[in-house]
Amino acid sequence: MTEGGGSAPAQKPEGRLSRLLPDPGPPRVLALSTALYGTGFGFFSSGTPIYFHRIVGLSVSQVGLGVTLAAVVWMLAAPVVGRFTDRIGTREMAVLTGFLQAPLLLIATKVTSFSGYIAIMILLGIAERAGAVGKMAYIGQLLDSEARVRLFAYNRSVINIGMTVGVALSGLAIAQDTKTAYLWLFYGFAAVSAANSTLMLLLPRLQVKKPSRGESSLRGNKALRDRPFVLISFLCGLTAVCDTILTLALPLWIVAQTEAPRPMAAWLIGLNTVLVVLFQVRASKGADTPEGAGHKLRHGSIALALSCAVIGVSALGDSISLALTLLIVATMLLTVGELLTSSAQWGLQYGLSPRHSQGEYGAVFSIGYTVQSVIGPVALTALMESVEIAGWLLMTLIFAALAVGTAPAVRWAVATRRQEGEEQEEPIDAPMPGRRAEPVIDTEESVRADQL
Repeated sequence: MTEGGGSAPAQKPEGRLSRLLPDPGPPRVLALSTALYGTGFGFFSSGTPIYFHRIVGLSVSQVGLGVTLAAVVWMLAAPVVGRFTDRIGTREMAVLTGFLQAPLLLIATKVTSFSGYIAIMILLGIAERAGAVGKMAYIGQLLDSEARVRLFAYNRSVINIGMTVGVALSGLAIAQDTKTAYLWLFYGFAAVSAANSTLMLLLPRLQVKKPSRGESSLRGNKALRDRPFVLISFLCGLTAVCDTILTLALPLWIVAQTEAPRPMAAWLIGLNTVLVVLFQVRASKGADTPEGAGHKLRHGSIALALSCAVIGVSALGDSISLALTLLIVATMLLTVGELLTSSAQWGLQYGLSPRHSQGEYGAVFSIGYTVQSVIGPVALTALMESVEIAGWLLMTLIFAALAVGTAPAVRWAVATRRQEGEEQEEPIDAPMPGRRAEPVIDTEESVRADQL
């Protein structure tokens, strides 16, 4: 039994290959699940917007509005979904939403109107995000802090690989540009969702904490009232704008403002992907405590600030070689910031959340990232078009201010945790020493970690 009530991973066998893989048992199953889902989501998310535009006949603005509305509805639904996740069980939420997502994807193939598109995008958005909350909360309850952060880092590497494969597969459908080819993206992702939920059923079932009288309603939300936690969630959400910079703002900046060749935009995204795959696990070391994660959030924010400054400077002068050099440096700094701040997120989210309320706290934590995904693209493109280089300097100042404000925010959050004496929870099949294990009704579901 590990500290914090988490389940200790089984001992890794010797060998070079085993050192490159997550720990045997649930961590390895969860990594496989992440790679599978990442591949399916990759070919679905990159190809279906084109389907709704080209085949269904929606305008580009209508397609974008559907994505935005789905994100807004999730922000409103997240607190209730989080509490419901803790009520039914974190693994159960991940399994349920996967099986729900499959028929929703099949229904999406029958959509012929804008109103139908909005409805299905909202339902799919809730199912996808609720599944992610359930899975991440399950990991938070199952593993101790060090193993948890390492697994999240590994998952982030494999999901980048999976997404890359998925995007490549969607290119085949886009190249054919036929209704049948696009529909296979829906069918494929539906199959992946169902297979992923089936895979999650192999994992040990965790004990569900029964709510007290004061916690019986799904309406109340302790996490939303936890001001230091909410502040940390929005600080981490702000750093997630690095994804929008890489995939939207930087490509547009290269084409419109620099002397660099246009294909450079795709090359830089490829460089970022390779670096994340290679170094995410290494970058996560030391992020298993809130204090260590706070240091990474501060250092990552500094890297993001420097990256924005270099991007702005890349538009000065007429030298192609100088522009190329500056853009490569900027991308590497941006990637360092991404590696460090994503590691910080895991340490802060789980280090500051009660183990029995990982669903509730995880859902609230996701709101900060959702706000960024709604506002970030509009804000960044507006800054580039209106004030150009000054916009990048403004982003530099914002990230610098974030770096300065991180330390007091983390100290405040940690201080409030120490005053609360939180309860901890653990797997049914891994009781704490001296405590009698709860009876297990379904022994097949409660397979031990070292049997997987």
